[in-house]
Amino acid sequence: EEAIQTNGKITNLIANLARKAFSNLKATTTANSYGDLGRVKEALKHFVRDWSTDGERERAKIFSPILDVLREVPADNRADMRVLVPGSGLGRLAWEIFELGSSAEWHY
Repeated sequence: EEAIQTNGKITNLIANLARKAFSNLKATTTANSYGDLGRVKEALKHFVRDWSTDGERERAKIFSPILDVLREVPADNRADMRVLVPGSGLGRLAWEIFELGSSAEWHY
């Protein structure tokens, strides 16, 4: 019961953030509005992949080759690097790059 309540709180926070970020999307209650529902499902999948322990294996497979190359750059040189991360989901890869000492800009 506690986990369900916590999940509900997190989901509501995500939904509120989405309402602000995507104010042009219309809230609907009809069963035929798959466009908005698809975006919600995609965002939740990105949330799981990017930020949960359930997504660790997928992140390791996708992000590790990129991060490994950046780790080869001397730490002093990383501060001057700017890394563009297109299609970055919910920003986990950009955050990981930032944690390595580079400046990261992401676009979704």
